[in-house]
Amino acid sequence: MLLEAPNGMAAWDIGEIKNTTDLDTAADVRIADQGPVRASITIKRSFSKSLFTQSVVLYDAIPRIDFPCKVAWRENRQPR
Repeated sequence: MLLEAPNGMAAWDIGEIKNTTDLDTAADVRIADQGPVRASITIKRSFSKSLFTQSVVLYDAIPRIDFPCKVAWRENRQPR
């Protein structure tokens, strides 16, 4: 995660990066599906009050991998 310095065009331009935080902390990993058509695992991580949920979905007869992600972002904006 990047903490950016406030700037006038924050929606379009990335400002000076003031701090970084790694989000690769311990995760809860579980098998979600294990069948003849598809198999998937679900990975849950937290950061402060926020929760990140990602799945890795593999298909038997389709050459693709899906990575659906959900983020419940519950952080407050930093004061200026």
